[in-house]
Amino acid sequence: MGMRRGRGPRARLTVGVALFCGLAASACIAPGTARTTRLVPPPSGAKLEPGPPAEVYWLRFKTAVIPPRTTGGLGWDDDNGMPDPVAILSVNGKEVLRTTTDDDTLQPAWEEAPRGNFRIGPGDAAKVELVDYDGITSTRIGEGDLVLQPSDAVAGGSATVDLGRGARVVVAVEPARALYGLGFDFKFQDRTCYVTSFFAYGPAARAGLRNGDKIQAVNDQVLAELRTEEVKSLIRGVSPRGHALTLIHEGGTTEIVTVAEGPVYPLFSEHGRMD
Repeated sequence: MGMRRGRGPRARLTVGVALFCGLAASACIAPGTARTTRLVPPPSGAKLEPGPPAEVYWLRFKTAVIPPRTTGGLGWDDDNGMPDPVAILSVNGKEVLRTTTDDDTLQPAWEEAPRGNFRIGPGDAAKVELVDYDGITSTRIGEGDLVLQPSDAVAGGSATVDLGRGARVVVAVEPARALYGLGFDFKFQDRTCYVTSFFAYGPAARAGLRNGDKIQAVNDQVLAELRTEEVKSLIRGVSPRGHALTLIHEGGTTEIVTVAEGPVYPLFSEHGRMD
């Protein structure tokens, strides 16, 4: 870790983006990507079918308790002041979530810290680390395992992670939160329509769409015969029965699948913060 330096201007921490997909990398949609199909809140009162995946949780760092002194009996800062805690969540050794800094406190709350959906399956190793960050260097306060079961999120609860020496972190745990849409993006170029990205937990993925698939027709309308705006309007159009897409997969096989708007459970790596 190295020696801590005197304080300079605070460097606020933000969330790293390309961190963790949870599934194949091809499913990732970078947060902030412009949507070519709509993604909206679920209709009021709608029953979401399917419901939240068992291995996907909505998580938020809630609070922590930190001992008043370091392992060596010193204050956290050069002037024996209080720490500036940052909490970090890692899954299988990859950092997936990092809070902002909460200054000069032994009980951080991180009210505005990022939160969202994360995939943590039964075989995944999830760890929580708490560090004291002064804008230049960081000192580890403690680390512990985050162990979750699907039942933990049913009523919207919390998990407490013991970091040792009296330090602990409380993580809010809820079922994955949903948006609503088709769950994929496309590009129409040179009279050819391609699937460019899709959400790992959405209607398109459940129907079997993959990156690079060519969409030859929508509801029997051949896209090569249409103008760009007509293709966009056709695919973006909302239909209770959904769209019958004629796909040409890599390798040349053809398949017709139906994709209707439904619940999308975007991972944090795909969509970013979900309140």
